[in-house]
Formats: sequence, C-alpha cells, structure tokens
Amino acid sequence: MRTCIVSFAYPPSTTPLEKLQQITLSQLKLETNHTGKALIVRTFDHPLRHVATQNIVEDKEGNVGRLSVYNLDPSMPPKTILPKGAIFTIKEPYYKATADGGYSVRVDHPSDLLQLDVEDPLVPAELAPRLVEIDRDAAFLKKEGTAAYLKGDYLAAVKAYTKGLAVCTDQEASLRFDLYRNRAIVNLYFCRYEYACSDALVSLIPDSFEEAGDRREGFNSKALYRAGRAEYHLENFTAAKNHFEQALTLTPEDGDCKRELVKTKERLQEQTKGIFDFTAISNSATAKRNKLDHASYLEKVEVRAGGVCGRGLFARCDIKAGDVILVEKAYCVAFSSETSTETYLIMNLNTNRMESGTHATRLFRTVGKMLYNQAQAKRLLDLGDGGYSPKCTAQVTDGVVTVDTFQTQAILERKGFGCPTVRSCDDQVDTGSSSSTGVWITASYINHACAGNAWRSFIGDLMIVRASKDVSKGSELFMPYAMIEAEYNKTQETLQKTWGFICDCTICGAEKQVSSSYRKLRQSAVKDINAFLADHRQSTSTPASKAAIDNAVMLYSKMESTYTGELFKLLPRIGLVQLSLWICTKQSGASGPAKVVDAAITVLRNLGCEVQLSGPNITIDRTHGYLQPAAVHAVMYAAQACFQQGKLDMYTELKRIGKEMYVTLYGELRAFGKTNTETMPIVQQVEDFLNSHPHPRTQYPSLYTIYKAEKLCWKLEREHDDALFNKEARPDLIKLSEWLALSYLDKFSLSKVRRAAIDVLINMGYGISQAGTRLKFDRTNELLEQRTIDAAMYAAYVYYISGWESEANQLQDFAEELYKTAYGESRGFKEMYGIP
Repeated sequence: MRTCIVSFAYPPSTTPLEKLQQITLSQLKLETNHTGKALIVRTFDHPLRHVATQNIVEDKEGNVGRLSVYNLDPSMPPKTILPKGAIFTIKEPYYKATADGGYSVRVDHPSDLLQLDVEDPLVPAELAPRLVEIDRDAAFLKKEGTAAYLKGDYLAAVKAYTKGLAVCTDQEASLRFDLYRNRAIVNLYFCRYEYACSDALVSLIPDSFEEAGDRREGFNSKALYRAGRAEYHLENFTAAKNHFEQALTLTPEDGDCKRELVKTKERLQEQTKGIFDFTAISNSATAKRNKLDHASYLEKVEVRAGGVCGRGLFARCDIKAGDVILVEKAYCVAFSSETSTETYLIMNLNTNRMESGTHATRLFRTVGKMLYNQAQAKRLLDLGDGGYSPKCTAQVTDGVVTVDTFQTQAILERKGFGCPTVRSCDDQVDTGSSSSTGVWITASYINHACAGNAWRSFIGDLMIVRASKDVSKGSELFMPYAMIEAEYNKTQETLQKTWGFICDCTICGAEKQVSSSYRKLRQSAVKDINAFLADHRQSTSTPASKAAIDNAVMLYSKMESTYTGELFKLLPRIGLVQLSLWICTKQSGASGPAKVVDAAITVLRNLGCEVQLSGPNITIDRTHGYLQPAAVHAVMYAAQACFQQGKLDMYTELKRIGKEMYVTLYGELRAFGKTNTETMPIVQQVEDFLNSHPHPRTQYPSLYTIYKAEKLCWKLEREHDDALFNKEARPDLIKLSEWLALSYLDKFSLSKVRRAAIDVLINMGYGISQAGTRLKFDRTNELLEQRTIDAAMYAAYVYYISGWESEANQLQDFAEELYKTAYGESRGFKEMYGIP
C-alpha cells in the first residue's frame, strides 16, 4: 500500500514566471514557501516514482538537490513528468526535510512546475545545452510534431506544435492554421478539451484566405469535427451538434462525423428531456466498462441561495415519489477496479484525516482535469471547501490553470461520494463499504437530512437521484449522507467526523431530547438485538422456534420503550426496523396472511411511513418516511399476503409501490427479487424467472432451468390449500405452468407432457376428471382468455401425438366451445388453428 501525505497547506503561485526573481538551491530555506521567487533546474538522472515522481536536479551554480512532484495521476509515466536532461522552473518553491533524513524541493501544486524550452531566454547559460539545433522553423516543427504524434508520443507532439506556433511568422498563415488544427487533436488525447476546442476553432480557414484553395473545406471539416468532439466531452452537446452539422455541410460523406452526430443527438435527448433506458445502461456496464457514454439531466433542479447551509439544490417543478430528480455524469471518478493493483492511504495533515482506497487517485485525476480546463476547474472550486483560505480562483497563468491541491482535497473530502464499482444493486450482495469514489458537481449541492426527500443510486459513473417522497416545486432537496444509526451519538459522530457538521433535522431534533437513561437503555437494546439477529437467520424458509419469537417480542418491547411520548409519534424508529422485519419474515413463513400484512405495516411504521388500507385502496404517507431496503421487503410481503387473500387490486398496487421503492434505492429493476430471494415473495420470484428466461418456443431451456421452474411451481403449490383438481383459477401459476408445459415437449415422456398440459387448464380454474376415455370439464371457476383456448388446443395436440385420439378430439371440441363462448361464434376457430 502506498501512502499519500497531503502536507500542511500553502498557496499555489499565481504570479507569472517573468515577474518572479530567480533563486538557487543554496538560497532555499527549510520549511519555507519562497514567495516571489523561482528556481530553475535541470534534471540529470532517470526519474523514479514512489508516491511522488522524483529526480536529481542541478542549478546554474552546480548545486545538486532532489525534486519531488506530487499529486499527478500515477498512470503518467515518470519520464513524461521529469524526463532526464529537461529544464524546469519551480514557481515559489517549497523546501522541506524528508522522512529519510534528506531534503527536497517539494511541488504539491502541479501548476507550480513548468518545463522550459532550452531556447527560452529565462534558461541560464550554465543549464542550456551546448549544442542547439538551429533553423528549426515552423514547418520543421510541424513535421517533428506530426512524427511524434504518429509514434504515440503526444507530449512531444504538443510541445513541437506549440513551439511551431511561437516561431510562426505572419507570412505563414496557412502553416499556423495547420499547427492549431494538429494541436487540437493532441489536446483531445490529453483530455484538455477546452484547449482542444479553442485550437480547433482558431484553425478554421476563412473564405477570404485564397491560399487554401480547394483544400479549405476538408481542413475546416476536420477542425469542426475536432471542436465537436471536444464540446461533446465537455457535455456541451448543443455546440457539439452544431459543429458536426457544419462539418457535414462541407464533407457530407464523412462517416465518423455522421456517427458522432447521431450520438450527440442521443445525448441531447437525455440532457434536455431526461430520456434514459436504465435497463439497457445497466446491462452495458461492467467492471471494465463503467465510465459510460451518457449525458447529465439537470432540467428539474437549480442551485440557489437560501438552503439550510447557505446554498442548496431546489426543485423547479413538482416531482412524484419514485420519479427521477436528476441524472449526473461524474466530474471525476476513481473505480477500485481500475486501481486494484495499487491501493493508497491518503493522510491529510491539515484535517488529521486518513482514507484508504481510491481517494488519492480521485485527487490526482481531479487536479489533472483542472490544469487545462479552466471552466471545469471553476465548477469544482464553486463547491463548499469548509472555509479553506486563501481561495484559488482558477486563473490561467503561464499557460496552465492555477490549481490549489489543498483546496481541491478539502472540497473532495466534503463533497465527494462513495460509489459501487458497477451498479448500486450489486452492493446488495457485497454489503462492505465501497472503495470507489467520485465527485458529482450538481448533486454535491444537495444538503443532508437523515430522512430526506431524495435518494441516490449509481450505474457506472452515472448518479441517479430519485424522489423518495413527493417534492413540491420550490422545495429544497435533501438526502442522507450516511445511514442513520439507532444510537443518536453514533450518527452525529459520523457526520461530524466526515462532513464537519451536526445534523438538526426533525429526527435528530427528537433524538436530542431523549434522556440519558433512555439512551443507555437503547444502547443495551441495540447490542442485544444485533446479537439476536446474528444468531437467527432472516428467512421465510427457516421457521423460528417459539422461544426465538418470544425473545424477539421481548427485545422489541425493550427497544420500543426508548421511543417515548409524542417525540416519535410520526418519526422513524430506526432501532426497531430490522427486528420488526425479522418478525414479519417469520410471520410470512408460518402465519396467516392477515398477520403478515399487520407485521409489514409495523415495519413501514418504524420507517416513519403511515399506512392506511381501506378496501382496495392503499395510502402510504411518507412525509416523515426514511427509505431503506427493509421498506421494499415489507411492501412485497404485504403484497404476497394480499394475493393469498384474493385481494388482487391491493396486490397489484403494493407490488407497484415495492418496485417504485426498489428503483429509488437502486436506480433500476435489474436485480429486483434476484438477490436475497428467500426474503422476496414467491410470486415476485416467479415473475423474475419468467422475465429472465426465453420462451421455450424461441429457445429450449436446459434441464437445470426446467428444474428451477419446477421448484418455483412446487413453492407456489404450497401457497394454495385447495385440492389438486376442481380448484379456483390461480393466476400466479398460469404462466409458469404454460412455460413448463412447452419446455417438457421433446425432453420428457409424453405422460409428463400430457399432465403438464392439463395442469395449465387446471390453473385456469377448470375442473377436469376422466372416466375411461371420457373427459369431463367443470367450468364453474374458469378464467376464460385467449390463452385458455390456446392451452386446450396445446393439450389436444399433446394427446394426439401420444396416440390418445379420443381424448384429443374431446379437448379440441372443448377448445372450440371456449372459443364460441369468448367470441360468440365458432367461425374462424379452425382457420386460427389450421384445422382442415
């Protein structure tokens, strides 16, 4: 593990190099930031990198020292940062003692380090090379840059093009256009998008410039294409679209430009209308492909003053619970899958804070992005930094943006987010804290409240924020920065340590009023409940003993007594949530559906949600609600219980609410019911199975897949207490039994196929009995649909290929009877099924 130490803060240099006084190594003072000075040195060894990139340097007096450059992306090879034989100036250098007993010129702000051209007049004669190529005019430097570009040496290419522009004469206008156009593509490779766009637009050849001749259109098309790509990466999609369209007017057959225009229009739909296919986006994300090509959607929100912390994010329109508030692409993200070979421990001496994982990589990449993208740097610096002073303004000095690394780290510590490597629903399996981190600018303006009105989830580097309760136009948005603890002091300790504030939301206001005696009692209850839940699995398939249930009820009463009087009448009671969910789970596995519904309502009540069931109507008041996965489980248990009671309208509505809560928590429905399946209702497991397995007519399933379907069918059978035949319709079994009946064909004995075909009709409510070769059909409880007729004809087909022609004919006649009932006449029946 590498250690990155953020040393005691000092400001970056904002003074142009030409106004700084030169200083030598012998004049440096330890632990001093030499304001107003500049040190010019030459490297004379091959660089090394541990945490910093280091090299040995000498000054014009022949003094030798060590130069250490920090806070640059470790993926950059050391030879591109401090190459051997290069001349550098360190603006306002900081001289420091090192841990190994030596001394080093330490560069914490990469904008303080500038590489000088050997012909720069500021380079002392003692450091300049003895042999210097002469007659390196702009044309020569253009060729040199192009050769470097073709070799993949982009740093040498950009230096050659830049020097070529510096020596280009007024009579070489055509060459100047070429140099700008070529430098634009190199800046794209370096992610210097603002510089790339500027270069590309400057390289546009005006109509009045006759020297370009017929080549003007081709050159300008290239320039516009490069400007379009730069604007695309800056998420300025309207500008990108305009550039690509202008390029196509010049070169209509440009395939690359056409493809980029199509992509840009897709991004504009996302950016302006919020049109996202989250399922497709999720399916495209992997651990190696988690930086996704999608836009941010921010039309529903605005940043403005007046929030609880001075500024906040506000809704520009009414937003319903479960609806998308915003979708935002990361400003900068560092995934653990990218840095698995190298873990950093970052230690900030200014805040006495240590973090391990990708936090250091996030800092390095953020600084690197800011150095050559001034507008992007200003966006980050506009975020809260905890009162850091003096503040950096991201001004451009000596060709780079002045970046204060310490201020940047202060912002990242307060405004950064942890995130999963691929998607939020994956973290249901691995409940450990994620080591991936990033920063999302707009979402960073959302202030904290323990039971907020918004919830974040992730797919790759996209953050999706949805409303966890109804939000009215003009309301401030809040979301919990961390999960609420049952113990008030622990919640406040986490918030204070990590974000530097004490929460005073409605929940914390109530918790603050709890007496010390009740806090001690709750601390004891938390310990006992955690021990109980660790020893007793939360599963419907594992029945609980009477002693365990009695113990759970006793612990519940103990914890409930700590939520006193009117304080928590409507507020969440976090300490009761997991235990009440455990009780609900056991009720689902052993008790009647009415008790399950009551237990589920108790879970939701402990989460601050008031539930009203009136006939088929369901009302859930989430004003004080706190969204957790437990809410999804509780709602789905209640849905299953309502289904068992035959309350299909309530089942449908509860299932809709459960899905809405799940999508709010995890961003999309990819894993709904697939993880923690033992705590998900069986009807949901069946639906997920059917959605994720192709229809047998399109793709034959494997024997293992058929076994899984049979197992689900057996589980559903146990949910019904009716006899095998002459039962009421069972909608939950129809689709699954149809799937099995079609899957059995050509894989199992015909007797099993026949039985499966009849089971489909039984699940549709038909009583079927057989005496000899005579079949009798009872339609008392039928569920008549087109697929009922299809099922009868399929059964007739199965009996026919089995050689049971009498039964097959009876089933065909029965199917025709059903058709006549459904459509009022039998005309068209034979044509539909190809009967001669």
